[in-house]
Amino acid sequence: MFLQLLSTIIIARYIGAEQMGIYSVYLASMMVLAAFLSFGAPTYAMKKVAISFNRGSFSYIYHLLKHLTLITLFFSIFSTFLYLLLAPYFNSWLNITIHPLFVILGAFFFSISRIFNESLKSIGMVNTSVFLETTLLALLMITGVTIVGLFDVSANALSVVGANISSNAILMILAIIVITTHLPKTTTKVAHPAMPALFELTPYWGNLVIVFAFINAPLIVLPFFATEAEIGIFSIAYRLITILINILGVLAAIFGPKFAVAASNSDHIELRSILRTSGKLSLTLFFPVALILAFFPKHILSLFGDEFLQGDLPLFIMLIGQSIYATTGLVGLFLSMTGNADIEFKISIIFLLIMYGLLFLGGYFFGMLGVAAGFSIGIASKNIISLMACLKVLKYLELN
Repeated sequence: MFLQLLSTIIIARYIGAEQMGIYSVYLASMMVLAAFLSFGAPTYAMKKVAISFNRGSFSYIYHLLKHLTLITLFFSIFSTFLYLLLAPYFNSWLNITIHPLFVILGAFFFSISRIFNESLKSIGMVNTSVFLETTLLALLMITGVTIVGLFDVSANALSVVGANISSNAILMILAIIVITTHLPKTTTKVAHPAMPALFELTPYWGNLVIVFAFINAPLIVLPFFATEAEIGIFSIAYRLITILINILGVLAAIFGPKFAVAASNSDHIELRSILRTSGKLSLTLFFPVALILAFFPKHILSLFGDEFLQGDLPLFIMLIGQSIYATTGLVGLFLSMTGNADIEFKISIIFLLIMYGLLFLGGYFFGMLGVAAGFSIGIASKNIISLMACLKVLKYLELN
């Protein structure tokens, strides 16, 4: 977490608020596109690899990961052809943002990296996966920006985008090497289920798209109502909030496979225990960081540069919603890992539409403060409803 924060500080000081705004829009667009391209493969891999590893079906895991990689490659190629076909209609947009081909390339590397990293978590290599996704990524970004600076390349968003794409490519290769090295080559004699068809992946795909659309919503909507410098200022406040989201991501790496295994065994007692434990850990890890951000916002923001100090109020507004989000725990992951991805999908799509409505209304009337408020309300409300759905699922399992 510290290295992630340090890399953001270095990048912000290196390129300034305006270029930071451009880079932040690239990141948000890339992550949402990655959710589309992977077609739910990372979440599906976490669930199926955990179950197959527990049963000793190692050869199935190899075939599954190959299958999911090819699906992502197909959609990446399709997106490239689709862009090239529609490029003449995007000329005005291309003048103010990173070229879409860079977004597609970054999304592809990010997607494949996530598929294999989620699989690493499912075979018990949580620490390795978290190291690759957080610590090593931050180190690669810091190294990339340093190299760019040494070669006296102009400080702009494009150079940082190049560092991001290269870093994700390296992470993808390392994740593939690690899992192929550590996964046993032998397998018990069991019948392997068929590879998943696209319709089987659809609920996971829908949930993943919605999660990334939720998380990146402010930076998707804000460009309609703010200058690039204002987006950059807002993005730093948002990046600080995502530190808290990353805390939940670490917990998801630990508890996701446990949810999947307990659900496959129909163990409702264990499921309730895991959900309760994850909620307690979420609160324990969340509040110390939240208190620091709430009481010392100016001091924290000044680390990124004086031009980012205006982000203190958006930071506080988003912190309120994030507090509720963290308190409810890993409810979306619980539903996905227990065979109720369709329920999470329905809840998420409803609240996604509600939140984007709030973001556009807030942005139109109040600029970045309105966008911060819309995001805070949307993300908190959605998780409260998902928590209610989790409790309903547990009650159903207990009765059956």
